[in-house]
Amino acid sequence: MGISVVSYQFNGCNNTSGNNNKTILVAPQNTTGANFLALVICGHNNAVTITDTYSNVYTLAGSHYNSVGDSCYIMYNSNPTVGINHNVSISAGSNLIEGCAGLLACSGVASSPMDQYNGNNGGTDVAFTNTGNITPSQNGSLIISAAGFYSQGYNNSSAVFTTNEKNVAYVSNQMLAAAMSYYIQPTATALNCNWGANSAVVDFTSVIVDFKPYVLMSSTDTNFYGQS
Repeated sequence: MGISVVSYQFNGCNNTSGNNNKTILVAPQNTTGANFLALVICGHNNAVTITDTYSNVYTLAGSHYNSVGDSCYIMYNSNPTVGINHNVSISAGSNLIEGCAGLLACSGVASSPMDQYNGNNGGTDVAFTNTGNITPSQNGSLIISAAGFYSQGYNNSSAVFTTNEKNVAYVSNQMLAAAMSYYIQPTATALNCNWGANSAVVDFTSVIVDFKPYVLMSSTDTNFYGQS
């Protein structure tokens, strides 16, 4: 059967100095038919509250953050309630939140999907970061990567990834950029995601995770239901 993408949205939150209680709202989408949801959050706040239209609860798959508080989270739900007008909001209570969030709905993902994780920081005044390698354990795995950094633009140098990106205003009038990518890898092999900006930026952080596909057991399997 394999993994298929049902729907996908990625949104940002504009925030300026003095405005607290900001919320990132992932635009409504139709997730009907999905058996898996991946939620990506990149921003300048580590303490957030997640609200889902269908009351889904998300499990952390992997996260990475740097010394100034920029963070990237990849979370998931492998048995979600889905439907039309499905959105997710991320709020930071009384703290500033500057960032972006995305919701990816897929079908054909395993019920216990978590496989490999890695993450990395790019350092200060550099134009790129590398997530570090992962090696999926199965063919056809769903691979998701995300990055957050201060910049007015970026490019993703891993051509196999599909990318969406939002820029949001940072309180110092810099730009906090964030992006996420996904890739359904036909054949399991080691890979990473190289994130790059158009010029040197401050405090890159990035993360990469893969999720296993659902595998249908064949009735010809020699151990299927005790057959020998």
